[in-house]
Amino acid sequence: MAEIPTSDAPATDTGTSQTTTEAADNTSLMGKDSSTGNSEGETSPSSGEHTAEKTAEGEANGEKEAEDKPKAPEKYEFTPPDGMEIDKEALSSYEALTREHGLSQEQFDAITKHGLEFFQNRLTGLAEQHASIQQGWRDTALKDKTLSDGESLKPEVMQNVAHVFSQFGGEKDALRKALVETGAGNHPAVIHAFNAIGKALGAAQTPDRGKPASELKDNSYEAIARRRYGSN
Repeated sequence: MAEIPTSDAPATDTGTSQTTTEAADNTSLMGKDSSTGNSEGETSPSSGEHTAEKTAEGEANGEKEAEDKPKAPEKYEFTPPDGMEIDKEALSSYEALTREHGLSQEQFDAITKHGLEFFQNRLTGLAEQHASIQQGWRDTALKDKTLSDGESLKPEVMQNVAHVFSQFGGEKDALRKALVETGAGNHPAVIHAFNAIGKALGAAQTPDRGKPASELKDNSYEAIARRRYGSN
């Protein structure tokens, strides 16, 4: 079997050595500052002066902007619109925020006026929306033939509802007031429920209620004797 010839002398790879040297040179070139053209990576003497000029210019512009910026007053003057009550604690927090951002009295007035008008319009819109919903409930209830004659609730329905209020209305007619204030008393489902409860309360009353005393009890001698002396 033929042997593979070997050499005792160490092999030198000139190609690999050259490639490694070139790679090192490439890395060195990539680390250089190409903008200055300085092979040692040194910065141009004029760059520091240029940076200082920019810094000084920025500081000057900042001081000018600070001078032009309106100064916040020590105390904002604010008069709420007629009929509107302002939470003093909330207003104090709001004033602190506007003062932090350096708002002048004129800017404070403009922003406050815009905010109040926005919330006032929003509240008015919500109130109108709620009123429209209640009117829809009312119209639906009046169209329900089991509850209404077309113009108002039937007398027997009103009687049943009044019966519920008299039994469970609470102190000072609290239940009725709650239904009126929230508008829930116009909802057909609520009226149906009160009508059914009132009917049930009426059916649960004792049949003897309102009858003469002679008809309420058995007045035979045997019954009187049992009540007086017992069954024995």
